[in-house]
Amino acid sequence: MLCVYPAVWGDGQLFAFSGYDGPASWESGLVASTQADPVGLRFRHPVPGRLWFDLPEADVEPRVVTGDVLRLSTPAGGLCLVMADQHTLIGYAPPSLEPHLVVEREDGWHLAIATAERGGRLQLALACAESEEAAARRAQAALNKEVNQVTAERLKFFDRCPSPSGDIPASWSATMAKTCSVLRVNVYSPEGPIPVRWTTPDRWPHRHMWLWDSAFHALGWRHIDLDMAWEAIEAVLSRQSEDGFIAHTLSPVHTSQITQPPILAWAAWELYRMRPDLDRLARAYPALCRYLEWDLTHRATDEAGLLAWHIEGDPLCRSGESGMDNSPRFDGEGPWTAVDFSAYAAAEMGYLSSMARALGREEEARRWEERRSRMARAINERLWDDELGFYFDRRVGGELCRVKAISGFIPMWAGIATDEQVERLVAHLRNPSEFWAPFPVPTVALDDPTHSEDMWRGSTWINTNYFVIQGLRRYGYAELAETLRRRTLDEVARWYEDTGCIYEYYDCQGRKLPTTLLRKGAVGAAGGAGFGVIQDYGWSAALFVDLVMGTVAEGDT
Repeated sequence: MLCVYPAVWGDGQLFAFSGYDGPASWESGLVASTQADPVGLRFRHPVPGRLWFDLPEADVEPRVVTGDVLRLSTPAGGLCLVMADQHTLIGYAPPSLEPHLVVEREDGWHLAIATAERGGRLQLALACAESEEAAARRAQAALNKEVNQVTAERLKFFDRCPSPSGDIPASWSATMAKTCSVLRVNVYSPEGPIPVRWTTPDRWPHRHMWLWDSAFHALGWRHIDLDMAWEAIEAVLSRQSEDGFIAHTLSPVHTSQITQPPILAWAAWELYRMRPDLDRLARAYPALCRYLEWDLTHRATDEAGLLAWHIEGDPLCRSGESGMDNSPRFDGEGPWTAVDFSAYAAAEMGYLSSMARALGREEEARRWEERRSRMARAINERLWDDELGFYFDRRVGGELCRVKAISGFIPMWAGIATDEQVERLVAHLRNPSEFWAPFPVPTVALDDPTHSEDMWRGSTWINTNYFVIQGLRRYGYAELAETLRRRTLDEVARWYEDTGCIYEYYDCQGRKLPTTLLRKGAVGAAGGAGFGVIQDYGWSAALFVDLVMGTVAEGDT
């Protein structure tokens, strides 16, 4: 049991009612983020607006700052805000701290606030609804709710959050509480065609369910609630097309036309290994087989079966399908046979083989293992550069594309590299001129001419660090893996303690505040996606939890 509450005040922390606790709609649930100075909230969905108090950040001493509870000490007394349900926020403040509400735009949804002085403090309630009258009625009724009782109910969640065995740094414990809170706030309830609770990288701005993000989320949730972890995967599978295709983004009303890295079987197998559940495994296995077969049919580039990502015309997002949107791997003329796509697929074949064997399907297990071996052999024959000692993509029908990217380490994670190849990969990893930056591992080598701080062009991402850590452990580099694990946890914790947030990606030099990094060409809203580095990001939180718990798998398939 984790007996620590998050308690760092800062700008941009997500604030919403969680679908883990009750109805939380993708369509209409109220989503906000913290406004540091003056103290308040920015409402993001379904109606934009601001609630704030005449209270500078310097006068605040945070007591509890979670995704649905704010408790702050001020010179005038206590300030508390808590989500009562998906459409209603309640709280109290000193009478001298009058709340201000500004609604920026009302497109079918409305915000209303009600206040009353009770017991020497100002009771307040804010609500959203589809009419002004309904919002006002909802807010007025919520004034009767007991704020401290609702707050206590919300904080019970932390009673089930995990504590690692042994001593860990205090900064990790504090950040552990925060990352559990981030996982919780980014959950929706069942809605439309999605029959179970589901996760999103961030309730704002992304909002949707994402394929490979959901796999990472499951790895964090398994330490809190294994049923919720399974639901994160089952939700994705529930939106699978009849032909096996799974889109990279999904919602109750939307699916995209491209896919994403196939890592769902890996995540499902990790959940099964934690606590075997043959019923769930048996339900997931056919869908996972059909999905991988779709990839192998629709993304193969040659008779060897190696795979290529879909390439887009957008110069700021050449391959959203790869998950590495703007990687310089995709700068030139494609398509490219992709080392990571092919290695992910080989790994999935191994996990499907393990699943089949657990289900008593020995012939299927053997076939999947044979296919894995063929894919691994093709990767090593066609995508390994023996001169440079690194894995690269190859232009279809042409030469290797020698961008030294994090994708070159994925065959190590997948267990398809030889010991000699891994030795050479580790030499690149340890080189401070290449990948051993102050905060390793940059997604493009420091000495590569395409390296920059912009997203997948050189910043450090927690999910790819996780792959590298797991690969190092698989091949016996335990000390180096532990060093990278600790560096990763320390850096995430440092920025959380400074700012209160868990970020999408980080400066590999360890100097810049993540929100000041480039994202698709510019900083913040000027970037190509219309927003900057995302705060309170799901997979960074999930993998922090998993890395602290020390259960990164050895890599057995």
